[in-house]
Amino acid sequence: MSAGNRSIQSRRDWQRTEGFALYTDVSDAMLADLSRIREQLAPVSDSTNGLQYHEQNPQKPAAMSLYMGMLSARDVVSDNAGKHFRKRYHITPADRRRAAPYTFEGGFDDLTFPWHFSAALASAAVDHFEEQGVISKEQKDQLTLPDWANIIGSGWFSNLSHQLALARNGTYGSFGTYPRDYLDGALRQKLTHKNIIPKTCDTIFDYQEQLEPEENRIYATANANKLVVKGLRDAMKHAPSASAGCPVARKSVMLPNNVARSGHAANLIREGTLATVPERSHNGFTRATQDSTAIDRTLAFFAMQLDDYHRIHGTPYLEESDLGVRVRHRHQAPLDILSWPAAVPEP
Repeated sequence: MSAGNRSIQSRRDWQRTEGFALYTDVSDAMLADLSRIREQLAPVSDSTNGLQYHEQNPQKPAAMSLYMGMLSARDVVSDNAGKHFRKRYHITPADRRRAAPYTFEGGFDDLTFPWHFSAALASAAVDHFEEQGVISKEQKDQLTLPDWANIIGSGWFSNLSHQLALARNGTYGSFGTYPRDYLDGALRQKLTHKNIIPKTCDTIFDYQEQLEPEENRIYATANANKLVVKGLRDAMKHAPSASAGCPVARKSVMLPNNVARSGHAANLIREGTLATVPERSHNGFTRATQDSTAIDRTLAFFAMQLDDYHRIHGTPYLEESDLGVRVRHRHQAPLDILSWPAAVPEP
């Protein structure tokens, strides 16, 4: 193996082992702190940062409601990540040195990424539902924050997020930060621009209807198109800097014994987040698994924030007035239109 290939393998190995432990441990500790201040959600106002871009998306009011709810939820995260962040979450100088070659600013330059990315991804998935005739534009425009929370907190959305998370570092960048990222076709345009998928690829998603037998209900769901998944994996594999994808997107990992017994990995095992599997541990490696990933836990927390915002303030929306576009709130019942009763077989 050449020196260059050894370097690439070293990067991938770090992201799958120590990087996984580092980012999972920090993410969980941060969510634990955030849970204590979950309801400190400031209402979005006309002066909220980012709303100057509203004119780029006048035809998607519900997407803008989600965007504004995301801004408030994301601010709670940003306010928590102050100057004592590294000390509070035990990010050592060694952690920083090891992480820096693989992820910008040691991976902590954008702690709010899951919030804005998942919001834009949810908007894109619902656009696909409209294209498939599952909902009408009129219904889509009336979606409330609890409706968006039901999507973001669902199992199928978690699966979709994991499918897209295993991607080359920097694939999505700031996607979801601005209203333009919620325009029709914005995600496809992003992946096309990054040469992840060919311009001839006309869809990101495959629509599926999923039966939940215990509820006797059918849910509208979306998976990543196979061509998209292939493009993401190929780009990750052939990236000059090499990438193992999002470090926290895995439920099961093989950790070198010295990694499993110290630092962030040992803390995850001690806290019960990771469970070791002795019968599958061998050759100096410890198999460790978890019931859900840091992505799952973050999506669930964001969904709760959206529900909290609606309960406290209502769902935000933009309204034209003589003074310009103003932010208003409405306490509207969720539509709950992305699931329906399964047909009862005739006796």
